Amino acid sequence: MRWPGWAFVNSKTVFMENWIIGLIIGVGFSLISTMLNYKATKKLDRDNETKLIDLFYGTGFYNTCIWILLTILFFIGVRFQVYSKLTVYAIYIVLFIGFISITNYISFRKLQRNSFSDSFIKSYLLSKSLRLLGILFFLTISYY
Repeated sequence: MRWPGWAFVNSKTVFMENWIIGLIIGVGFSLISTMLNYKATKKLDRDNETKLIDLFYGTGFYNTCIWILLTILFFIGVRFQVYSKLTVYAIYIVLFIGFISITNYISFRKLQRNSFSDSFIKSYLLSKSLRLLGILFFLTISYY
């Protein structure tokens, strides 16, 4: 059986294949994250649901801006070859995991201070981490 000719045409074709695989994995992580978050939130009473919305109102925008900025810096670093591709990627991973750790710690403290149950806190932090790791895997698989 012969390999299809398009598989070896150029690196853009291979990139697209990796991009699709990365997208599938990223969407999978996001779906699992959403299901975990939904199950955890469903167990809350109305007062805690309202308190949860009030606690994190506005922080999602800033967190999204930070990870978009980190991703843009990653692509700029790779595009303009500031350092080797591996070095730029290692710096990106360290910054991204640091970002996940810091935001999860802040969320943990907020939830703990407002008397949310430990099981909800664990589910919330796990779902948040999975969503961000999905983005990280998407970029990793897409770009390498």
